[in-house]
Amino acid sequence: MFPLLFILMMASLWMILPMLSSAVRNEMTEWERIHEGMVLDIGRLRVEKGEILDEVQQLRIDRDEQRREWELEREENEKRRRGHVPFWGEARLLNQQCPSDRFRRYEARMYNLLVEDDWFAACMKEPIHIAGRTPTSPQSCVNRVRPRCTLR
Repeated sequence: MFPLLFILMMASLWMILPMLSSAVRNEMTEWERIHEGMVLDIGRLRVEKGEILDEVQQLRIDRDEQRREWELEREENEKRRRGHVPFWGEARLLNQQCPSDRFRRYEARMYNLLVEDDWFAACMKEPIHIAGRTPTSPQSCVNRVRPRCTLR
């Protein structure tokens, strides 16, 4: 009985083994197909990543260039602001007669003011030399800006 059992067992193994090997072969084929697809996807993703990195690098270069331009413009504006000093033009006597309060009135124009400057503060803090004296600030300041052209 034992030899018969052994023979039946060997015969069943002989029949099952090819079924198992074909299932394993099918699984391996499927795995290889999936693996090849993954390798292709990884290759495409690497190319896409390289393109994205190139675009990011170009954007960084453009950003840095724009930042340098803005910094240069700001520095030029600061140099211009530091380099300009408002100054008084020649003081002109308004009236030749001696007024009753014994103070003669003079008028002078301030030059080299920037558009964004506070003209009143510049006028009040800039000393002026008139008739041998240097008052620390004028008695009053009047802004008489005349437009260069009129629009119709």
